[in-house]
Order: sequence, then structure tokens, then C-alpha cells
Amino acid sequence: MNQIKKPAYVFTAISLILFLALGWGLKSAYAKNSRYIHPLTFFKHKPLKLVEQLTQGPKRWRIALLSIAKAGHILAKNHIKYSIIIVAYGPGLKAFVTKYDKKYAGVIETLNKEHIKIVVCGESMQESGVTPEMLFPFVKIAYPGILAYIAEKEEQGYAFIKP
Repeated sequence: MNQIKKPAYVFTAISLILFLALGWGLKSAYAKNSRYIHPLTFFKHKPLKLVEQLTQGPKRWRIALLSIAKAGHILAKNHIKYSIIIVAYGPGLKAFVTKYDKKYAGVIETLNKEHIKIVVCGESMQESGVTPEMLFPFVKIAYPGILAYIAEKEEQGYAFIKP
């Protein structure tokens, strides 16, 4: 994928999250004479289940993590049941290493406060020399790897988001 397409994918993923979370517009996607939809009404009686992949390097961590934290906050405020999981591997797993906490601890604590689950790849940890003690205490480890975990969650009805 070339460099021009990457920002478009990130923008699309973040826009989708914010669109779902904010519930912009009117009450129905099918309202006559309406150009707006209000997707949160769909989730009033059904939980919203998302798995977001975090594989990017540090330049993208803040925007990806903040958008998910904001989505969790808005969903909770609107009494929407949700389950959001961030799965991190490759360069993305280092976002949850405590030595980076000066920049990202506040955002990561917000994720935990909003009940957003964080799961990192055990294989990526081994390859990058990260030990369980180096991670925030609430971060879970999928061992040996994360791909089967993602597939399992998709089978359980989670939507997979790759920013």
C-alpha cells in the first residue's frame, strides 16, 4: 500500500468510529427526506462490538487511542452497551509498554476506565524483547499470537477495524 492510501484508510476508520459513536443526524437511516442517519438507535437493544487493530508506529498511536477512548465515552454516555477490544502487535504493541507512559499513560488509563480491553500479541512481545512486566497491568497477552484471537472475535460478531 502506498503512502497516499494510508492516511485515507486511517481517516475512514476514525470517521466510521466517530460516526457510530456520535450518532450524528436523525433517528433513522430510512427517514423520508433526510440526508442524515442516526446509527446509535440500532444499538439501543444490541451491543456494539468492535475489534480495532493497532499495528502502527508511535506517530499514529495518539489519534488511534484517543478516537477509541472517545467512542467508548460517548457510547457509555448514550447508554449503549458495547465491547471494544484493541489488539496490538508489531510496532503497535509498544504503545502499551509502561516506559512510554509519559506520553500515553493518560490515554491508556482512559481506555481502561472506559472498559476497553487491550490485548497484545505474545509473539510480537518475544520478537521485540517486551516482557509481561513491561506492560500496563491491565493489558492481556494473546499467546502465542493474536491472529486466532481476532478470528475468534469476528466469529463472535465483532466488527474488525483496521485504521
